[in-house]
Amino acid sequence: MGAEEEIKESLRNLHEAIMEKDLNKVMDFFAEDAKLVTNEGTFEGEEEIKKYWRWMDDQFSEIKFEETELLVQGNKAAHEFVQKGKTVEEEDVEFPGIVIAEFSDGKIQEFRVYYDRLALAQQAAEGWIGKRMVNSVVGRMEEGLKE
Repeated sequence: MGAEEEIKESLRNLHEAIMEKDLNKVMDFFAEDAKLVTNEGTFEGEEEIKKYWRWMDDQFSEIKFEETELLVQGNKAAHEFVQKGKTVEEEDVEFPGIVIAEFSDGKIQEFRVYYDRLALAQQAAEGWIGKRMVNSVVGRMEEGLKE
């Protein structure tokens, strides 16, 4: 198996570990001095990255990934996916995301993950006030787009 195939397998296995909510297995994919960049901020080193994944586990009672595209060139990969699952309040959610990963010595050195926060907020907002506020923001952002 070539290096690019190993990277693909590693990213797919990482997503499996996230779906299993196995924090130790998730952390095995990251270098000790790795950097994680997300919508929520930048996390550097094993302890900060572990804290992020614990937080992520606490947000969802169930997580599933459906791969859309996985491209690898050299030691870098772009992994596009749809994340589905349930929030801890048992709300069904589905939103697109993408990961850009850089590998060094078989471990993730840098991991940038971005997802559609507004799509998630629209689905997970609670109560009529919360839903109205989120839909108002989305409406303003899409104004003039759908005429």
